[in-house]
Amino acid sequence: MREEDLPEIEQLIRPEDPEQTFDESPPKLKEVVDVIKVIWRRGRLAESWHKADGCFIPKEEKSETLKQFRTISLLNVEGKIFLANLAKHMTNYMLSNDYFDNTVQS
Repeated sequence: MREEDLPEIEQLIRPEDPEQTFDESPPKLKEVVDVIKVIWRRGRLAESWHKADGCFIPKEEKSETLKQFRTISLLNVEGKIFLANLAKHMTNYMLSNDYFDNTVQS
């Protein structure tokens, strides 16, 4: 991880929508950045980043059957931040090096 990536990571942690804001205490941000730096140096994702916990959310107020629920996957926060940053860099790299034809066809 490069030092210039830190503002991007901070933006992922502190979104502009205040209702989605991550705990902004300085030690937390430093801890997340430290974890991401270790993962980057190792070149291998943490085992916990390969796992998700499933959770059922009711679609309706009095949900009783399985069809009335939707599932969500709860993922590791540090992993989501790291992978979002990686995806952004990969997308920019591939688009700037013409790996994709992004012209619109009519």
